[in-house]
Amino acid sequence: MKRFLIGFTLLFPVLSASADQECREFVVNEALADIPARYSDAVLWKVSRNGQRHSYIFGTIHVSDPRVVDLPGPVVNALDESVTFTMEAIPEPDDLLILRELMFFSDETRLNHLLKADKYTRAAEILKKYNLSGESITRLKPWAAYLTMNYPVNDGLPLDLVLLQMARERGMKITGLETLSEQLSALTSLGDEQQIRILVDTLCNYDQILHGFENMIALYLDRDVRGIYAFSMKYSLQDDDIYDHLYRKLLIDRNYLMVDRLDEDLQKGGVFVAIGALHLAGEEGVLALLDDRGYRIEAVY
Repeated sequence: MKRFLIGFTLLFPVLSASADQECREFVVNEALADIPARYSDAVLWKVSRNGQRHSYIFGTIHVSDPRVVDLPGPVVNALDESVTFTMEAIPEPDDLLILRELMFFSDETRLNHLLKADKYTRAAEILKKYNLSGESITRLKPWAAYLTMNYPVNDGLPLDLVLLQMARERGMKITGLETLSEQLSALTSLGDEQQIRILVDTLCNYDQILHGFENMIALYLDRDVRGIYAFSMKYSLQDDDIYDHLYRKLLIDRNYLMVDRLDEDLQKGGVFVAIGALHLAGEEGVLALLDDRGYRIEAVY
């Protein structure tokens, strides 16, 4: 299936802005037969094995929408039952410096030199909505601009950080499954022209992506993980090699990594795991991979 993922350090040479930056419109992909049904009808799951204390895995969505961060009772109860809180990556004090080193050019390369004038004007117009200054926008690497635009503008703490705050208030042990650099490696490792290509695709279709945020939130509130998965696969482009690569690196490969790193703590039990909802479902989703290791998986909410 052709895929386009919506809603996670290279030193760039100065590239010619004459590289292909033509707009490509999304094509609706009707072939959704392989959208996973397994473990796709809930966002909170109980995980247990061999009579040990159970744990919970909660699928999140990285937004600050009040409808999302106002957690339902079953999720709060599961958090209260647990002693350890685990999320994809724990924000550490040094992460802000690491993030700046990854996201921004440290040499003379500038985004306005890489993009054609009309594309840069559009990029600056959008990125200002994310509270980025004009100087920051010019120094932003193409992959970082792409990633920023593929999330809604957040005015408050996104759900993951709300959960982290609640875990700290409860005095829970807090662990992360990945480092920030690991999370971003699929994007930072892309070649220069690949980064510009995915950024241009986003710029040209941003209004459609923006409209999609509301659809994704509605599906999430309905706990329809299959619907979220299908919606994220709804659009394709004629040349999808880059997106197939990102799909594998950002989703599937990370599922295997998460399961490997979760296994020991899940055997002890008492863990509340918060990961993106798209990591839950499918034969290569986190829940199926845990099932393969002998864990019992039960829907809670």
